[in-house]
Amino acid sequence: MDKELVERTLAGDSAAFATLVERYRDAAYGIALHVLGETDEATLASQDAFFRAYRGLPGLREPSRFGPWLCRIVKNVARNRLTSKGTKPLEAWPEM
Repeated sequence: MDKELVERTLAGDSAAFATLVERYRDAAYGIALHVLGETDEATLASQDAFFRAYRGLPGLREPSRFGPWLCRIVKNVARNRLTSKGTKPLEAWPEM
């Protein structure tokens, strides 16, 4: 299902990406909250991750793996937010 939504998004269907956002919003927020430990920062990080995912969608080699790909983006965005503040992540995340 993700593969079809990614392909439709790349073809210009913005509603398809909105469906992906709806599907993964809670997971993205949960990952960001786990890394950042702060609700406002987690919201900003997850929003930024969706923006980056949208812009990077043409480079996604396996559209069916959108979920794991997005999770890596969220994790990296959250870590970068901590690094820019001079803080370390609450817990080390294994590589996905």
